[in-house]
Amino acid sequence: MQSKRSFFNRKIYCTALRRYWVLWVLYAIAALVLVPLPMIDAMQNKGLLYSGEWFSTSVIWLLDAHPMLLVLSLLFSGIIAATLFSYLYQPRQTGLMASLPVRRETMFLSTAAAGLTGMFLGDLLMILACLGVEAAYGQVYLPALGVFLLIAVLENLFFLGFALFCCMLTGNILAGPAVYMIFNFTAVGVETLGRYLLCSLVYGMPRNGIYQLSTEWLSPAVQMLRNLSRVDRLAWDGVNSNHIASYSFTMEGLGTLGIYALVGVVFCGLALVLYRRRNMETAGDVVAIPFLVPVFKVCACLAGALVCCSLVTNMLPALRWYGAPRLLLFIALMILGGMIGWFIAQMLVEKTFRVFDHGWKGLGAMCLLYVLVLTGAEYDWTGYERRLPDAEQVQEVSLDSGSTTIRLKQPENIQQVIDLQQRLVEHKSHHEQAAAQYKEQRRLELQYVLENGKILERCYWLDSSGETFTDPDSDLRAVEVVCNLPEAVEYRLVRGNLGAEAIYSGSVYYYSQENDTWMNASHLSPADYGELYTECILPDLADGTLGRVYLAEDETYAKSVYNCQIYLEFRTTQENLMDQVDFISEEGSAGGDAVKYYYSTVALYVPVSAQRTVQWLQEHDIELVTMYDCAQAQGYEYRADGVYYPEETTEEMAAGVETAVMPAVG
Repeated sequence: MQSKRSFFNRKIYCTALRRYWVLWVLYAIAALVLVPLPMIDAMQNKGLLYSGEWFSTSVIWLLDAHPMLLVLSLLFSGIIAATLFSYLYQPRQTGLMASLPVRRETMFLSTAAAGLTGMFLGDLLMILACLGVEAAYGQVYLPALGVFLLIAVLENLFFLGFALFCCMLTGNILAGPAVYMIFNFTAVGVETLGRYLLCSLVYGMPRNGIYQLSTEWLSPAVQMLRNLSRVDRLAWDGVNSNHIASYSFTMEGLGTLGIYALVGVVFCGLALVLYRRRNMETAGDVVAIPFLVPVFKVCACLAGALVCCSLVTNMLPALRWYGAPRLLLFIALMILGGMIGWFIAQMLVEKTFRVFDHGWKGLGAMCLLYVLVLTGAEYDWTGYERRLPDAEQVQEVSLDSGSTTIRLKQPENIQQVIDLQQRLVEHKSHHEQAAAQYKEQRRLELQYVLENGKILERCYWLDSSGETFTDPDSDLRAVEVVCNLPEAVEYRLVRGNLGAEAIYSGSVYYYSQENDTWMNASHLSPADYGELYTECILPDLADGTLGRVYLAEDETYAKSVYNCQIYLEFRTTQENLMDQVDFISEEGSAGGDAVKYYYSTVALYVPVSAQRTVQWLQEHDIELVTMYDCAQAQGYEYRADGVYYPEETTEEMAAGVETAVMPAVG
């Protein structure tokens, strides 16, 4: 006989499975459509020859199908949780279930177990179908199947547990899944919108975007999607380029996924606590927990303020104000959006439209907070804009000007970058005014690595309109000076102590006037590129005639640079010799250990002043035409302000339409 203190009731469990079988069937069908069916096409795409048999790309495709599995688990968990406990949202059914001679703990755990079981059966059916597909093509790879099933189970543990918790917070069948989806992305959404607004007010604050968010761990779906990845290990047999001796993989991020699964179990426990203490009279209420009502209003107010301000400022680009007018606009939009969100939340909670005669104190406090935060950001109350690092405390600084990236470690060069940043801060109003007037802008990113391991980042948008090209004292020219420091040039174009033997491949692209098209010097060999690098490029670099960066592509630049680009790809096994690594690969032979290779690429335009490089290219049948002559031949004209005009668009240019050219490296 089952104990009265039992936490599990088989009858309730089986009833839930039978009653909601449609959910499990739909989940299984969706899983089969998203994974095994496309796998059939993948199996027909032969990949690598392994032990005399084709090693199908289906293995790789299966593990890359994780995003689809995550979305499936995310959506169905919310639906299943709300459906299983739908009786909590209807007063009549709530009273009926409360009258049953079953403890609430037993009711909750038995029902939740049925939900998890149904999803597991769907996942198992999906894996068995994948196994059948692989077996049909003779390409069974059990490790990938096992890992994929593990991923599915762990994700379901988290999402279902979290969905149950969210459903216990509400008393409405639509509110539960809505809260669940919102909470999955709230942190990322708030930080993204908050960064957007603050970056508009705080000069130098890096926007970074959604891919560099500090609150990502509070958005589980985003965290799982980005941190779970496959790392392949291939060992080549040394006979044929598509023959491998062994293959293995690891899934990075499984530990994080396991932690989230445990968190899901904790959320399930919290859901049980809320279920035990739940007032059944809250059925139909948007918020079932009374003390969470103020939290709900505050969140709605904040969401409304951020969304309203972000949408309006994006939809009305003409409102590119700066200074006090921009601040007042942001404050007005935040208050308006906050009021909309606050009173909508109040209407939902109180189930009436008559909510405007109360609640103003709380709303007023939120609006005051918006005013203080935005005003503090605009007028730099925290000193963020003026904060400069001490050169003695900086290990290195990275500078990204959009067209080139450099890294400086010499103290005098670090100080020069700090001086440049101070200069930009002092010219804040100029650059903001230029942006408001729709002048051309260039992004400049600075990243300091401090002695204590901390990183200080700044991002500036600089006026790069035509007049800055002709002004030797402009900030754009000051950035150009830093980008052309000897240490910067060496960083871009010199790979430690690597010699010609490290050159893996190369290419030379040049514009041929005779053929009126871009051409590739395919007749050059790796040995030729080794000679070009050691005998010409490095000596020209030492003379200072090669490697200059041009941030402004004006007439001076066009006459001093050929329309010719050189690409050199280096490969080495010595990581310490590579200052820049583009990608890493592991290669090996049958019966031997895999060798890790580091690849890095050098890219440069050819200036007229690089005599050795120019002579070598001409001797190897490379046609060299300056940017200026090339533009003239095509009907374009370079001018001192860095703008060239097609002859057929003279009337448009007279009307104020300009065509800006891209910067380049010479």
